[in-house]
Amino acid sequence: MKELLRVLSNSAFLAGQKIANGALQFLFYLFLVNTLTSEEMGLFELGRACLEIGAGVAVPGLAMIVLRENSRRKEWWLVQGPVVMALLDKIVLAAASLLFLAVIFESPAPIRFVVLGLFCFAIYFQSTCSIYESVFLSLSRVQWAMSVNVVGNLMVLGLGVILVLYLPCPLAGASLALLLRWVLNHMLYTRRIRWIYAAIPPRGPAVPLPLAALARDFWPLTLGSIFFILYARVDTIMLEWLGPVSSIAYYSSAFRLIGLVSMIFLSIYQALAPSISRKISHSLPAAFGFVSAIGLALGLVGLGLALGLQVQSGRIMAWLYPESYQPATQALQVMAWTLPITFLGNAFGYFLVNEEKQGIWHYMGINLAGLIINITGNAILIPQYGFLGAAGMTVATDGLTTLAMILSALWITIQDPAVRIAPQNK
Repeated sequence: MKELLRVLSNSAFLAGQKIANGALQFLFYLFLVNTLTSEEMGLFELGRACLEIGAGVAVPGLAMIVLRENSRRKEWWLVQGPVVMALLDKIVLAAASLLFLAVIFESPAPIRFVVLGLFCFAIYFQSTCSIYESVFLSLSRVQWAMSVNVVGNLMVLGLGVILVLYLPCPLAGASLALLLRWVLNHMLYTRRIRWIYAAIPPRGPAVPLPLAALARDFWPLTLGSIFFILYARVDTIMLEWLGPVSSIAYYSSAFRLIGLVSMIFLSIYQALAPSISRKISHSLPAAFGFVSAIGLALGLVGLGLALGLQVQSGRIMAWLYPESYQPATQALQVMAWTLPITFLGNAFGYFLVNEEKQGIWHYMGINLAGLIINITGNAILIPQYGFLGAAGMTVATDGLTTLAMILSALWITIQDPAVRIAPQNK
């Protein structure tokens, strides 16, 4: 009962801060939509895609390991934290450099260089913040970190408006505001982590794993995360290669709305992650039943939201966006079907990444297949259907990967039905 109350409390708090953060981010996005041209918004969204891909490449695999291991033994970070951050630095440097070269290659114009450079520089600060948030969540101290996030988004909204209105280059001002937000979060999170662990003495002497050993343990999850974020966001980069930059703005207007709804409900999985990890370490059938029930419930919620968007998408787009963005209404209707799919699929994704024997390998393989399918489909559909083709391919890829994750989780559970070790931390 105590664990259930803690999960409910964390879920409610995470959902609340997601709503607050999502609303603030979306307000800033709407301000930019009504201030910048569609070409400028396309470049801004290309930079956002670089930031999300870069952090997505560097963070999730490491973050899941930190969350899983530190949930079971809170002293784990004291020993392994410096090694984790050293590995993160190397991954971020490689990811940011490759992304910058990939997007600047086509047109090295000064404004493009500045805007995309700021976003690629922000990859480091967002990545470190995400790792620290996993530490906070594993220690059930997520409230402070999420409050800092809300303050950071308030700063972006206020400072961003000032910079956009008064700097000679509004687009650079918007990009700089997002960078400064993550720099501030990084500084505050670092001080908080040091303060928390100053009061937690280690149980005994321990030698951290060498960097090579840690990389070997982490690489299946890291590769799986790389494949996932690439298949989830490569459509934006392919739109830039295969279509006009303005099509990125139209596509992103629908993508941001779906993302706003998703982040609220998927925060439940973030709060449940420590419980899923402990259940898997004890009994796979119990863990499978647990994630199945949560996934089905949230999937039904997502289905209701998707049906509602089929009816109301035109009104929503007309209310939120300028008239020039109305072509994106159909993209919103198509992408709405990702809600029930991802609400269901995330349950089994969390199951796989917390199952060390086979699950992380299945997770990596499924996301690699998703990446290949998505790139192939987008290469065929975008030249003919533009951003609507990208939206349709997103739904199709999400559906296939979700089905694969459900079948993989079921197969692993059937193969290992025995009760495992007892959870280490209550």
